[in-house]
Amino acid sequence: MRLRVGAFIYVWSLPNIPSDQALVFMAEYFPESYLQAYEQFTRGVENLNWDLEYSDPISTDGIPCTPELRVQVALSPRVSESRSALVVSTGLHGVEGFLGSAVLAKLIENWQRDSPKCRVILLHSLNPFGYHFMRRADQNNVDLNRNFLVDGKYQGTPELYGRLDSLLNPRKSPSSWDPGFELKAVANILCHGFSAVQEAVAGGQYDYPKGLFYGGSEISPLASWLQEKMPNWLRDIQNVVHLDVHSGLGKRANFQLITEMSIEPEFAQKLHTRFSPERCVNMSAASDDDRKIYRASGSFGSWVENQARKWNCGRYFFAVVEFGTYPPIQVLKALKRENQLFHWGAATDLQHPAKQRLREVFCPRSPDWRSRCLESAEDIAKWMCAQLMDFH
Repeated sequence: MRLRVGAFIYVWSLPNIPSDQALVFMAEYFPESYLQAYEQFTRGVENLNWDLEYSDPISTDGIPCTPELRVQVALSPRVSESRSALVVSTGLHGVEGFLGSAVLAKLIENWQRDSPKCRVILLHSLNPFGYHFMRRADQNNVDLNRNFLVDGKYQGTPELYGRLDSLLNPRKSPSSWDPGFELKAVANILCHGFSAVQEAVAGGQYDYPKGLFYGGSEISPLASWLQEKMPNWLRDIQNVVHLDVHSGLGKRANFQLITEMSIEPEFAQKLHTRFSPERCVNMSAASDDDRKIYRASGSFGSWVENQARKWNCGRYFFAVVEFGTYPPIQVLKALKRENQLFHWGAATDLQHPAKQRLREVFCPRSPDWRSRCLESAEDIAKWMCAQLMDFH
């Protein structure tokens, strides 16, 4: 246990200072704000001459907001000889949208040179409120990736989460000096074990509306909207690969393909051969003792694969593409501080250190991190498109 916990002990270090040349290159893909991302995506889709749809404006519950906040959806023309589709979704956890927008910008650039051979559906910024205000949750403090409950039962919280509530969710504005959090977090890991703490904290809870990882009390407007729209977008489609882009979990700049449902053995073998078994995590195949990723309730992936049966999609493969950033305790501390600011401080102060730190832990400014993530995402999408061509 000592060695394992040691790997996650908080170590403060300033990020590498990017060179001006590297920043200029990365700025081509990585937006500086939600509004810039919105305009970048719009231009890219218009250049492809694809259809562009929007959700209704997102309610901000009285919080002043200049740009209208909408989910954007790009739809490529249907390919007559293909009944396959690639879906790429981003920004479900708002602040993670900075990476998601960059990934979509890179893919769109590639498709301007070489049109895709299948239907492509791009879901840009599924949580525009969280993206704009640089937070993980939405305007109701709902972690949208804990809200897609198939059984509709929005209740229950792990017992350990309740015991950690005061540590995770202090009822006060964040202090500029908060040295005790790391020591208390490590003490709890030593007491309960890393996996138990991780699953209790991050797996989803439904009793602390102002707490971290809150799954909500009812189905979100986003889930209702997707339930209405996706069947039409996927009409006459029989084979779907859906990549949902996330960041913040795992080794820095490395990616994992995380799946929840069982996978056909032949395709699983292809994944392992192409990307290595270490990068391919199937939650249904691993025992509780072997799993290295926590199991989340109300996840988007489990919901959409369940819904796909009703949409008459013959095969629906959903994978979270997760890019590692900082060690878990650093990420958790950044989430805690931003959540304090949102509920007990200046919720809309985008320049506050808590906001800027949260953005950094989910989208590091390091050119090396950014270039490696874009290269990996591009490679994954290209390979998945090729596999779609083989499906029949």
